[in-house]
Amino acid sequence: MPLSEVEQIRKILFIPQKLSLPKTVLIISHPLDLKLFLSLMPKPDKKQSLVLAKLYLFSSLTLVGPCLGRPQLFLILEHLYTWGARRFILWGWCGGINEKLKIGDIIIPREARNKEVSFASERLLKEIKAYLKIPFLEGSIFTIDNPYALNRSALISLSAQGITAIDMETEGLFHWIGQHKAEAVAILIVSDLLYTAKWTPGFSHSSFKQARNSMAKELKRIIFYEDI
Repeated sequence: MPLSEVEQIRKILFIPQKLSLPKTVLIISHPLDLKLFLSLMPKPDKKQSLVLAKLYLFSSLTLVGPCLGRPQLFLILEHLYTWGARRFILWGWCGGINEKLKIGDIIIPREARNKEVSFASERLLKEIKAYLKIPFLEGSIFTIDNPYALNRSALISLSAQGITAIDMETEGLFHWIGQHKAEAVAILIVSDLLYTAKWTPGFSHSSFKQARNSMAKELKRIIFYEDI
């Protein structure tokens, strides 16, 4: 019997069951942070390519990165979910549009917006906030596919709506878990400021580098229950 159109699509998009993963995954957006976190870890049990990123398998953690934007993130998430992952922590960067923000500030968003509003997992959010020993802020993130498309009036409007910062992944992650039996949180470091008259990059600022170093150590401590 010939396959229906839907069955043909499902057959084409089938993800083979290649791995059995731990429940927890840390997705690191930027390659510099990925390298930093790996420097704190022992040699992984397994390493392989995954949707233009790398997957590093440890006994109780899967580490994946780098990851830029929602399309790549969705493909990575679908593979990881098929292979058994259920708890996702995203570590990324964001551009601050709230005037109270400084380079190197850490934001743990409760919600993220694009065309709709999506939310972090309440239980995992409470867990991360309770265990994190470095200062952080809460806020609302706007996720955009092309940050170069933003203009001054759009930024002013977003800020007036209570948006704290802008990134390229968080809303995608929160939206995706709403369609799956999974949990997720995002932890973002302010890498640049967009509320100033002229764009203020902070990638080389000492406060930004310190925040990245602190975050790598904190995530390792929390994930592996070191000194909690």
